[in-house]
Amino acid sequence: MSKASKIIIFIGIGLLLLGTSLFLIIGFSNNFEFSSNDNKVVNTYDITDEFNKINIDIDTADLEFIASEAGTKVECVETEHIKHTVSVVDHALTITSSNDKHWYFFSLFNVKITVKVYMPSGMYESLNILTDTGDVTIPSDFSFKNANIKCTTGDVDFKSNVEEALNVKVSTGKIRISSLTANDLEARASTGKVFLTDLAAANSIKVNTTTGDTNLNNVTAKNINLEADTGDMLLTNVSSEAIELRTTTGKHILTNVVATGDFKVNASTGKVKFDSCDAASFKIETSTGDVTGTFLTAKIFYVDTSTGDVDVPKSVEGGLCEITTSTGDVKITIK
Repeated sequence: MSKASKIIIFIGIGLLLLGTSLFLIIGFSNNFEFSSNDNKVVNTYDITDEFNKINIDIDTADLEFIASEAGTKVECVETEHIKHTVSVVDHALTITSSNDKHWYFFSLFNVKITVKVYMPSGMYESLNILTDTGDVTIPSDFSFKNANIKCTTGDVDFKSNVEEALNVKVSTGKIRISSLTANDLEARASTGKVFLTDLAAANSIKVNTTTGDTNLNNVTAKNINLEADTGDMLLTNVSSEAIELRTTTGKHILTNVVATGDFKVNASTGKVKFDSCDAASFKIETSTGDVTGTFLTAKIFYVDTSTGDVDVPKSVEGGLCEITTSTGDVKITIK
């Protein structure tokens, strides 16, 4: 037997012994009670006090809001180790959780925990949600003056109108915001995709992702600013006074995207493709990637490329279009 084979066998035996030891430690700590149900019960908290704010800070649970004309109640799945406190504090519906489980219980024996908030549809002053692990669902039945959601791991699906500012931040998970209006909207995802669909912002839309695509479909705003480290930007039927897109690695696929003012695109690695797009002026910079597509109106082109073919209309009228590439072809036509 070779020396390398012996080493592999010894490593395998060591890992087996480590796994067995971990199992025994967990078993003794839980008296070898590994039931995933963990004596789950559904507890309902009826709310009779009036409130116009919602503050939620929970650990591990899927959170869902449901419109109800039968008053307000909070329905929580709980166990002997996972409890919730529900009350009205200073006119704010307040929900918190406590969890005395050891860290390894959830890694091996997950228990499905949910929190459902039944309350009348209508306008509320504020919504503040902080969750660790779990999805958040807010339907279109409600409206808020301000809304803030921060989730470590989980998806957020938000459809309620927001009078002033909507802020959603997810470390790992998808953000879906749709069918609403807001004054300012900001979405941030470290690892995950962002979808904005059928919505209008009176002022600004800002999206920032580290790893993940950004999708906008049927969106209007005064200013749109999208930034991604690694991920594609896919925009369809988008209009704004000013648009700025910035990526390190990722494609820009733009269809029927129009800015009445400046349209700026900065891409380190990735192509930029326009289909029936327009702006008063364009400024496009790429390091590696082609710039191609169609504009709706004539432009005066200034193109600077180190390596690549250039094919753009020759025009003395229209807005300015500056295109700078290091490696990549440039081909633009006017519809």
